[in-house]
Amino acid sequence: MLAMSIILKRIFSSQIWAVFFLVALMIQGCSSQKDQSNSQETHKTPKNIILILGNGLGFDHLRALKQEKSSLTLTKFDVSGVMQPEAYDALIPDPAAASSALATGQLAQNNTIGLNRHGNPSQPLLQMAKNNGYTTGILSTNILNSPQLAPFYTNHQNFKAYGDHAKALLDAKVDVMIGQRSPGFKEHKVTRKFEERDYEIVEDAGKLGRKRDEKILAAVTTKNKKNGEWLQNAWESTFKSLSKSDKGYCLVISYEEMLAIGSNNNLDQVKQQVGDFDEFVKQIYSYTLNDSKTLVIVTGNYHKGGFVLNQLN
Repeated sequence: MLAMSIILKRIFSSQIWAVFFLVALMIQGCSSQKDQSNSQETHKTPKNIILILGNGLGFDHLRALKQEKSSLTLTKFDVSGVMQPEAYDALIPDPAAASSALATGQLAQNNTIGLNRHGNPSQPLLQMAKNNGYTTGILSTNILNSPQLAPFYTNHQNFKAYGDHAKALLDAKVDVMIGQRSPGFKEHKVTRKFEERDYEIVEDAGKLGRKRDEKILAAVTTKNKKNGEWLQNAWESTFKSLSKSDKGYCLVISYEEMLAIGSNNNLDQVKQQVGDFDEFVKQIYSYTLNDSKTLVIVTGNYHKGGFVLNQLN
């Protein structure tokens, strides 16, 4: 496994977004290697890319968990860095602008999906991957058309246009999509249209671990499911499906449970959610540890402030 953990990184408007361009270079590099059919395969650039977003994650959240858990998977990666996203039109980005910067390599306007300083659409990461022959996937603990995830496959003036974001998944032609059920899918009859395109449709989270189809749309209800349990099944289905690709895959995982815990300033909640995230990353880390063809990147797309370490002995 080629591993990189990037929790936060300071980037000014004139600089390049490190995560996007790292992944973009990997995609372009792998594409060039695939064209050299007569050359020996060296895997100097990875065949597969897994980008894990810990939405809202910051160093203070990690320090809280380390009060009782000294060894974190998030700190075991070979390379680490610091990142702080910004919006083009504001010092503090909203979730959509922060994700847009990571997904396109361009500073974006707040309240929009993937629009640059001129209001023009930037090419999303998953579209670039698809154009270079990759199989693509999305796994989210929230809805598939959330403002945090949509910038990786579409552009839009309104980050809350959930119906349009759901419809955009059809145009993006993402191969595997697993997340929670969203009303936006009904607006354009998205599920039925995916079924017409021979996607395996899953509506029961309990059935996820059994699915190995190459094209899956799973918009499930997880209200009565333990987060770790359904995530494990979701990851296994995603991994089994994408691993069938001979050309490699690009997978974006959005872990969104940590968005609210900062403002609540609840230490127990922080430790629970960050602990769950670390266990989820550990699962992927174990799957790919001895796989030199897979690059794993873990990053917070932005830091959800409001959490203070206090009343600690």
